[in-house]
Amino acid sequence: MATLKLITNCLLLMKIGLQKVKPSSIKDTLRKDLYRYGGRSGFWGFLSGLKISGFRYTYFLRKAGLAPKYSCSGLFYRLMLRRYTYKYGIQIPIDTQIDDGFILAISAIL
Repeated sequence: MATLKLITNCLLLMKIGLQKVKPSSIKDTLRKDLYRYGGRSGFWGFLSGLKISGFRYTYFLRKAGLAPKYSCSGLFYRLMLRRYTYKYGIQIPIDTQIDDGFILAISAIL
């Protein structure tokens, strides 16, 4: 009986962890990520944030996870994520749930 309850709780936690992010909250999440990288948000902060390799990777990771897989935007975001995966050597699965304010400190010698 205890084993069944444990399995049920594990399945429930897995179901909760795999929920999709709502499109309205993705803006807030990206805004918090951007603030962690540069201390600014908004349009100009976003443009300057795209110059930072860690934010660029995080942006495409979040957008690729949100967009439908076989749509034009989904294919674009996945293609860009794949490009930056090879460029920066970071491999984070698309369906990974990451909280707000995520920061990647990338220091690579090219």
